[in-house]
Amino acid sequence: MSVSTNRSGGTVDVVIQQSLPATSLDPHRCSFCEKTEKSYVFRCLLCQPKAKFLSTSKTSNTNLRTHIQRVHPTKMAFLEMDRERAKKRSAPQSEGEHPVAVQQGSVAHYFRSGTPTISQERFDKLILNFIIQGLHPLHTVERPEYRDLFREVLPSRHLVSRRTLGRMLDDEHLSVKTTLSKTLSKQKHVCTTTDAWSSNNRSFLGVTIHWIDQETLSICSGALACHRIIGRHTYDVLAEMLEDVHRDFNIKDKVTLTTTDNGSNFLKAFSVFSEVQRTIQDREEEDEEEEEEDHTVFINVTDILNETGEDHNLPPHQRCACHTLNLIATRDIEGALTQSEPFKKISRSTLGKCQALWSQQQRSTQASDVIKDKWNSTFLAVERLKTCILTKEQELQETCEKLQVTHFRVTELVFIKEYVQVMAPLAKALDVLQSNRMAYAGVLVPTISILLEKMDQMTHETNLHHCNPLVDAIISGLKQRFGYIFEDARLQGECIPTLANDEGNLSQVQHRIPGQCSL
Repeated sequence: MSVSTNRSGGTVDVVIQQSLPATSLDPHRCSFCEKTEKSYVFRCLLCQPKAKFLSTSKTSNTNLRTHIQRVHPTKMAFLEMDRERAKKRSAPQSEGEHPVAVQQGSVAHYFRSGTPTISQERFDKLILNFIIQGLHPLHTVERPEYRDLFREVLPSRHLVSRRTLGRMLDDEHLSVKTTLSKTLSKQKHVCTTTDAWSSNNRSFLGVTIHWIDQETLSICSGALACHRIIGRHTYDVLAEMLEDVHRDFNIKDKVTLTTTDNGSNFLKAFSVFSEVQRTIQDREEEDEEEEEEDHTVFINVTDILNETGEDHNLPPHQRCACHTLNLIATRDIEGALTQSEPFKKISRSTLGKCQALWSQQQRSTQASDVIKDKWNSTFLAVERLKTCILTKEQELQETCEKLQVTHFRVTELVFIKEYVQVMAPLAKALDVLQSNRMAYAGVLVPTISILLEKMDQMTHETNLHHCNPLVDAIISGLKQRFGYIFEDARLQGECIPTLANDEGNLSQVQHRIPGQCSL
């Protein structure tokens, strides 16, 4: 290997002339710095502006190749082309042939000539990832503007068709499923969640799985299925599909619990087919929250007579605590309106004006310019109004006047403050239970216990003028919907073990788990 140098600006470019090792390097990627007794020292130009110096043997440049492969993998295609050129230069020439001068190409030359910077396989994987992560339809790859873009940027890369992309998607699905099944085969205990919904006149069933990593003790999750439901999603159909998913991943004997919402179809499926009898049975009054059809249900007598009596085995059932709290914050609070006529009057008057204010924001572009904020829930919207009352009450009344919304009376402003004060602990409990970090069964009992304590404190220690019926409705809903957790031996056993000696002292609970108990 012989090296000639050309000094300019303090750097020395490598020009490989003859007798090279198996793999050569282009001067646009490395600069020669110095020569020692047994090696050469190069500077990697790809690492600029960082100064990275590499030492390599005089007879082999393996160190340089390894560095590029590890740190600059996208440049390996250039490296292979350098290697091929080096082989041609070092090949013996026949008599009469004159050596041909090999001109060094520039980086700009590679791009102009359409030489790929990534392999076809890598390019196809990036396109597949773009389609999957962006939830784009498969026909995206056939759109003219999409194909024009890549023909201009990477003219040498072949663009996959919609059919090919579909096969790649199937292969990727099989690969991910195999990897997940292998991971689940190592777990002893898992739990699943499932939900059914309708969209565009089609029904679907989704199933996810969760387990605790034995080494890190962190919660791990995965998606098992998103299947189309043909026909009505009745309790027996849901039970059969869920059991098929568990069997497909060979986890039927590992599922310790399945969590669903309060939909009557799921409640009946588990009350009929659950293989383990729960300590506390589901209530008879089932919520119709997830029913997508009309409330009137028509029963086909022929189907009943033709039933084969096939039995399904489902794991123990757990109602989603977040969905249950949401029902308390909506349906159960409606019950407070029937308990107190003064509360009903002030509540409907105040929230009616609030709704008129929010509706104006959605309907009018001018109103949107006046009201800059957007909210995702009624509580957050009312909480924002409370902030305006405390800091910008005059501006709030002026905004109502601009939008032709009736001004808030003094009693209504007081109601807004009390409403936020009462609902804040419930909203905080909902945030705790929705957190990925706190998604443990052992957190449920302390969180609901502290929420009950906060509500009880409001009934005895807080001077509420309007929202006492609201507090009573929340307490009644908590006791009715979550009463089973204080009698369920499984949930009591999964609660934080050190709380066992506290004898229900909630102050000790707050002290030991302050992160989730600051409601």
